[in-house]
Amino acid sequence: MRSLYNLLFSKTILRDAWVVLIMTFFVVGCGSGKEIPPLAQVSGTVTIDGKPVSGASVIFEPKFQAVSASGGTDEEGKFTLMYGDTSGAAIGDYIVRVFHYGDDPELPQESLVPDSYGAASTLTATVNEGENEIDFDLKGKKK
Repeated sequence: MRSLYNLLFSKTILRDAWVVLIMTFFVVGCGSGKEIPPLAQVSGTVTIDGKPVSGASVIFEPKFQAVSASGGTDEEGKFTLMYGDTSGAAIGDYIVRVFHYGDDPELPQESLVPDSYGAASTLTATVNEGENEIDFDLKGKKK
């Protein structure tokens, strides 16, 4: 049996806390009664060394706003961003974070993409008016 300390501070709990924190900012910003800013359609593909990454979460975290946009990748690594329950993302500059965890909760929950694209992301993107096709070819091996 795991100790309470291990349970509270396991990688799974920390990862879940990170996701809850991001989604809290996301929901609070969308539900605050503020008008939705002008949105642009954003889609793209996530690959690692040229191979599609399916089942990943793609989060566009705005540099100067309070509300993120996010989407998930399909079997071909394709994603479409959503701003709350509306398709699109606010126009502006973003830090992009890509998370991908295995489907088995019994296994260690380490990201299947390098940390430099997740919590410590160095990816950036700009969303302009109109249609935006933004692809990310990440470097590094899946674990």
